[in-house]
Amino acid sequence: MVKGPIEKIVISHSKGEGLQLAFTKPGKIILVAGGTGIYPFSDFIDLLYKEQLMKDSPGLRGEILTLSPVLESDPFKNFNFEMLAAFQHIEDMHPITLDQLTYLADRGRLKLTMKFR
Repeated sequence: MVKGPIEKIVISHSKGEGLQLAFTKPGKIILVAGGTGIYPFSDFIDLLYKEQLMKDSPGLRGEILTLSPVLESDPFKNFNFEMLAAFQHIEDMHPITLDQLTYLADRGRLKLTMKFR
C-alpha cells in the first residue's frame, strides 16, 4: 500500500503489442477504461477470469489450458490489478465482460471501480 503522495506515475503509449507483462516489474497495474475503451482489455479480462476459474475449479484446468495455453506459464502471478471504468450506461458494457469483472472483484483478484452516469 502506498503511503503519502505518489511521486511518479508511468503511462505508456500504445505500441500495438497488447498488454505485455514479461518486462514489467511485479506489483500493481492500474487499468483505466471508459466508454468503449474497455474492449481493448477484453482479452486480458478473459485470461484473468480463466486464471481465477482454474484456481476455483481445478478440474477445469486442462480444458482452460487447451483454450488458453498462455496461462500455463502463470503470467499474472506477480501482479495485482485494479480497473477504473466509466460508462454512460451499464448497457454500454458487454454482459459477459461485466460478469467476468464482477467474478474477479468478488474473489479479490481485481479491485474494480465502476462509474455510470
